[in-house]
Amino acid sequence: MFSLKKLRAFRFLLISIFLIGVIIDIFSKANSDISLLLLCALWILAIKLFKLKSAMTFKVTFVFLATLFFLFLISPDQKSIERVATWIFLFLVLGIVQQFREVAS
Repeated sequence: MFSLKKLRAFRFLLISIFLIGVIIDIFSKANSDISLLLLCALWILAIKLFKLKSAMTFKVTFVFLATLFFLFLISPDQKSIERVATWIFLFLVLGIVQQFREVAS
């Protein structure tokens, strides 16, 4: 069986890959829906593997919302603002679906 240290290291690695992927997606010039889909699948995998609650998904959504606020203040680049707004929408939908599943079970 897996040790607790290995499980924590894997969790840290998975969430780090997700965060780095989101940052690259937000600030890259290329518009790729494949990265959006893969990173959402990675988050869903993290939800399943680590039994993350919907509150965690909503906290990440709040971080995206705060990022959007600061990008509005400092960045004239509308592309990055649009990408953050896309992530907010996706995570709101994921959080709501996750909340419905928690209430149903």
